[in-house]
Amino acid sequence: ARGFGLAAVYVLGMSLVYTVLGVAAGLLGAGLAAWLQSPWVLGTFAVLLAAFALAMLDVFALQAPVGLQSRVQTWMQRLPGGQVGGVFLMGVLSALIVGPCVAAPLAGVLLFISQTGDLVTGGSALFAMAWGEGVLLLVVGAGAGALLPRAGAWMTPLKAAFGLLLLATAWWMAQLLSACRLPSA
Repeated sequence: ARGFGLAAVYVLGMSLVYTVLGVAAGLLGAGLAAWLQSPWVLGTFAVLLAAFALAMLDVFALQAPVGLQSRVQTWMQRLPGGQVGGVFLMGVLSALIVGPCVAAPLAGVLLFISQTGDLVTGGSALFAMAWGEGVLLLVVGAGAGALLPRAGAWMTPLKAAFGLLLLATAWWMAQLLSACRLPSA
């Protein structure tokens, strides 16, 4: 029960960030929709997804600078683990860090919300999306970690499969980009 409760607090922290994004998308309206559909944004997402895919396929190593890694690790060690406040804060931070990993569905939902301009729909849709993302965390929390698979060689082909999926998404976004016309200089 404690593991499930802490997982729920973690997901609640993620939900708070996503809800704020949804309300902001509702407030920004059509301007956000136009921005998300611009060739420059589509191109940037396609390049980033391709870079992340190549890193997952071990073409090159992608990691944050060592100084930044050590500062973040030092700060994270100060957070009180196993306590509600610390777990909530970790959920908030993870939503900011994991946000780019769910960029495609998040951009789609933000685009829909910006077209409706409805703050309630925006906030509740992204609140629900965060809880949908957190379902597996709740299951793992309820199982107190017993349901977690052990690390092993089976993870290498899984990582490659996800890398290929990211590459396919980058290709799809590049196809969308080719349908748009970039303004000439």
